[in-house]
Amino acid sequence: EPLSKKAGVGVYSKFVIGDDAKLARRIFGKLRRGEMCGKLAVVSWRHPEIPSLAQHLGCGPADGCPMSYGDYDFDSVWQIKFVYAPLRPKVSEPGLQIEAMAAAATTATSATATDKTTTESTASSSVSATAEEEAATETVVQG
Repeated sequence: EPLSKKAGVGVYSKFVIGDDAKLARRIFGKLRRGEMCGKLAVVSWRHPEIPSLAQHLGCGPADGCPMSYGDYDFDSVWQIKFVYAPLRPKVSEPGLQIEAMAAAATTATSATATDKTTTESTASSSVSATAEEEAATETVVQG
């Protein structure tokens, strides 16, 4: 709760450990509907599951999100940003209609309070969610 008070966002705790994929689908659903534009979602998660959640959000080791998180590391904060980034138009054959495409680019930033080093990278990702999951609960903490 101290983090939610500091960030000025409410606590929503309907997701439990092991719900990494479900939470990621919920977040992507909100992104697709534009409900997260310009907003902050703070997720407090169990250390061993943080890398898995990051991967479900489209950020793996190649994208700047490590696959491990120290058991006694309580000072690190991971920031994953989703930015709308239109891709170049796709043409199937010369002279045919151009199909516009877009993707959500993820930017991962990992920073430690004691070690001010930061790594950043981008990746394209997409996650589909079922209608049932779309109608489910909010993200853990949202402002």
